[in-house]
Amino acid sequence: MSTSSSPADEANKEDRSDEKTTDNSSADDQSEEPEKENDIYNHFNDATWEDDFHGFKSRVLKVVTTNNLELDDGKHSMVGIKLEVENTTKKAFDTFPANGTLVLSTGEQVVGATSYSPDEINGTIYEGVSVTSNINFLVQSNVDEIKWIKFIWFVGQRGNDNTYNVDEEYQVKLTLE
Repeated sequence: MSTSSSPADEANKEDRSDEKTTDNSSADDQSEEPEKENDIYNHFNDATWEDDFHGFKSRVLKVVTTNNLELDDGKHSMVGIKLEVENTTKKAFDTFPANGTLVLSTGEQVVGATSYSPDEINGTIYEGVSVTSNINFLVQSNVDEIKWIKFIWFVGQRGNDNTYNVDEEYQVKLTLE
């Protein structure tokens, strides 16, 4: 399911510290610097990763977690991943991170993101295009007990016969400290 304004748009907020921090701004209010003491999100700015796959660059910019995501049916726990992809080639690449799998150190596995924004993160990324997206997974685990996450997704480049002649399955393990 995709939404244009999702709770983990919180991952777009720039947090300058390397520790878990807090702020009071909602996911919809991205214009002001947040008040850190009331934030429902744990920010893991050091949970980063990057790769260059034949000119298709992928970067995990940060991870956020919360046990206090307020939805219509009550509070939920969530893990959000801020991912940037950039195609520096003249060929198109397909990638489907929002259809990816999230594995948690608690033994939980979630297939497919609950929400992601913008939608362009999933599908074909053409020459010169760069997309940054928040990919959000609702989880059953208490996020304070999560020591690491593993994010698994696919990147591929189609050949003339429309089959993938070059592909990569990323399995990115990030420590949440």
